[in-house]
Amino acid sequence: MGKRSRVASKTRCDRCRLRTEDCLCAELPRLAPRLDLVIVRHRRERYKPTSTTGLVLQSVVGAREVTWEGRGTPLELDLPAGDSFVLFPPQDGPSIPAAELRSWPRRPTVVVLDGTWRQCRKMRNHVPGLGGLPAVLLPPGPASRPAMRLQVREGGLATAEAVARLLDETEGLGAPLQAAYREMVRRVLVSRGTWDRAQEDPAD
Repeated sequence: MGKRSRVASKTRCDRCRLRTEDCLCAELPRLAPRLDLVIVRHRRERYKPTSTTGLVLQSVVGAREVTWEGRGTPLELDLPAGDSFVLFPPQDGPSIPAAELRSWPRRPTVVVLDGTWRQCRKMRNHVPGLGGLPAVLLPPGPASRPAMRLQVREGGLATAEAVARLLDETEGLGAPLQAAYREMVRRVLVSRGTWDRAQEDPAD
């Protein structure tokens, strides 16, 4: 982490990554879904102030995070065979609608990839154990606006927003996390001085 990043980290909450005066941690929900969440985070996402993984880790009981440092680096995910899935658009392999996990006979585990679209695609292809996992499909729909980042892929979602939709489909638990994500967006855009303009411009 460079000098600029070290200075920035002193003014930000270590958990939600917002500025200390905008910290959202005390207001986050506590959700206890029947599924287990494993977030595989690209190493370049670790210190980004717009990363929403911290919201998920604090809001979803039992959620855990591992960091992918790149190809050639060992990564132990310890995923249950036959009951594990990856939240990622389907490629050539099997897929399952998220709603079907409602009635899954055992406790399912869902791997969520955290990074840019290009980074997530690399992790899907190169993280050991992920290549053969069925993809979990969310219902189609645009990301909510305004947003903190410009999505390069239509329908691209922030990590917290994707998890909120997953929890809504599987157990109807997504609304509190979605609300926390929207509040994070608001606080970030207010701190940038762009909140009022973002409200007027749906394209953000």
